Amino acid sequence: MQGLTNERRNMACRGQSVLTVRVMTCSRKQASRGDRQGLRESRIAALVVRRFVVSDHSERDSGATLVVWAFTIATTLFLPSVRGEEEELQRFVKARTIKASAVIVNSVAVSRDGKRIVSGGRDLLVWDAATGEQLKALKNRKSVRSIAFSPDGQLIASCGFNGTVDVWDANTSQSLCTLDHPGIGSVRSVAFRPDGRKIASAGLHEVKIRDVATRNDVFDLKSQASTVSVAFSPDGGLIATGTGKHLKLWDAERGMELCAFDTGFPVLSVSFSPDGSKVVSGGVKALKVWDIAGRKEVGTIENRKVILSVAYSAHGQHIVSGGEDNAVTVRNADTLQTLEVLKGHSDAVQCVALSADGQRIVSGGRDGIVIVWKAKNDRPTDSGEH
Repeated sequence: MQGLTNERRNMACRGQSVLTVRVMTCSRKQASRGDRQGLRESRIAALVVRRFVVSDHSERDSGATLVVWAFTIATTLFLPSVRGEEEELQRFVKARTIKASAVIVNSVAVSRDGKRIVSGGRDLLVWDAATGEQLKALKNRKSVRSIAFSPDGQLIASCGFNGTVDVWDANTSQSLCTLDHPGIGSVRSVAFRPDGRKIASAGLHEVKIRDVATRNDVFDLKSQASTVSVAFSPDGGLIATGTGKHLKLWDAERGMELCAFDTGFPVLSVSFSPDGSKVVSGGVKALKVWDIAGRKEVGTIENRKVILSVAYSAHGQHIVSGGEDNAVTVRNADTLQTLEVLKGHSDAVQCVALSADGQRIVSGGRDGIVIVWKAKNDRPTDSGEH
C-alpha cells in the first residue's frame, strides 16, 4: 500500500478494500472533446468505499483531468493499458476508398445482400462492395440528391435536381420509369417501404407515396415547410419526415399526420431503429433520439457542426452520423456516447449507410470520395484505392 497516507492505510486495514488500478490522465481540453491522443498512463492506489474512489496520485499535473473507474469489489486488479483500450474501442477500419465523383457524393446505399454499393452525385454509379470495382453507370440527367435500393435489390430509385424520381433495373441499368413531382424544382429524398410495394419521395411541400407496381399515386403528405428526408418504419406502418424544424410521424396506410416533434433546428436526416420503437433526427445543431410510443425526446447530442446524415445499425446498438466535421461518428444508441470517430474524408460527410449485417459502414463526401469501413472482426479485404 505504498503511496497511501497513514489515515487511509488505517482505513484499509479496518477491512475496506484497496484497489490498484491503471488510469489515464489528460488535459481538460482533451477530455472534453474525447481526444485520446496524448494520454499518459500512471499508477495510483485507490481506496474503494461504497462505490467512491479516494485516491493518492503521485503526479501533480496542474490542469489535468484524472479518469478513474469506481468499483465495489474487494480485490486487486488492473485496467487495460491505454493502447489496449484504444484497440478494443476501434471497431471499424478503412477497407476501401473509391473515387466516385469529380465533385460531390450526395447519397450512398448498400444492397440488402451487401454485395453492391450505389453512389449518387453528378454521377450515378454502382460498385462491387468487395473489390471497389465500378459495375455500372446509370445515365441520370441531373445531379442526384438521394438514392435507395429496393428491399429485394432488384430496383434502384434516385431523385434530384430535375424534380423527378427515376426507377432503374439494378441488374441491367435500364431506366424503368420516371415519376414526376409537378411544380417542384428538386426532390430531396427517396425511400422504399420494407415490403417493396410503395415508394416515398420528398419534394418542396409534399411527400408523394406511390405504388411501385402500378406507379400510381396513393396519397400525398402535405406540409407548409420543406421536407428534406423521409424514411419508412421497419414494419412499414409509419413514415418519418424531416420537415423544417420538425420530425413528423405519419400513418403510412392512411397518410394522416400522427405527431410532430419540435427539434428546434432544421432536420436534415431521419432514421428508424430496427425495432421501430425510436427514431433519430440529425440536423443543424444536434442529434436527437425520440421514443415513438411515449412521444418524447430521450436523448440529445448538441453539435457545433451540422449533422448531414444519420442511420441506425441493423442490430440497433449503434447510431452512425456524418457531417461538416469531415468525419463519421459511431455512437452507442442507448447512451449516445461516442464510441469511434472515423476520419478519412477531406471535406464534409454528406451521407452514411450501413450494410444489413452491420459489418460495413459506407460514407460519401463533398470530396467526391466513397469510403467503405469494415468491422475489425470481419474478413480482411484489400485496402487499395479505385
